[in-house]
Amino acid sequence: MRTIHADAGRDALFAGHRSDLGREAVKPVLAQKLADDDTTLFSEGACHVFADELYERLAIKGFTFRRLADKSMVSRQGAALHVYLGRGERFVDVNGLHTERDLIQEMQTHRLPWVSDLQPIECTRGELFTPVPELNDSEHGVRNQWGLYLDIEFVEACRKRASQLILCQSEIYIPRD
Repeated sequence: MRTIHADAGRDALFAGHRSDLGREAVKPVLAQKLADDDTTLFSEGACHVFADELYERLAIKGFTFRRLADKSMVSRQGAALHVYLGRGERFVDVNGLHTERDLIQEMQTHRLPWVSDLQPIECTRGELFTPVPELNDSEHGVRNQWGLYLDIEFVEACRKRASQLILCQSEIYIPRD
């Protein structure tokens, strides 16, 4: 399978996905997500892209990709409710640096009260950015094995916003230790 990430040959990967003008318009569902503020966008739809942009800066500090999964759910969406970078008990996402225990508590209490068995699971960039063709559809575009959005125009727009946010607020996202 092919993988989509910052240095991938995106044009070759998405041959046939582009219009004659070189770009396909962002899907309406994804355009709605892009209209959200940064915190909402990177908490509810593009957390994997934000984590990937942070990874370039935090891998050297021992941070790895993690996904928060509800082990009691059988759907693919339950396998990646949130993607972030973690090291030990600490994690970083669009909301800054916290403990995974706090993340799980917040998810169970406020965001997803219906979840029951949340567990952090290591994952890879390859898993996050490898399209699964049978999950693609005209409404949501290209997606990975957990249903996370990989539509090229969406990912590129999210990367730009994530990079700018990290650059402007690096003290929130880059731990000193």
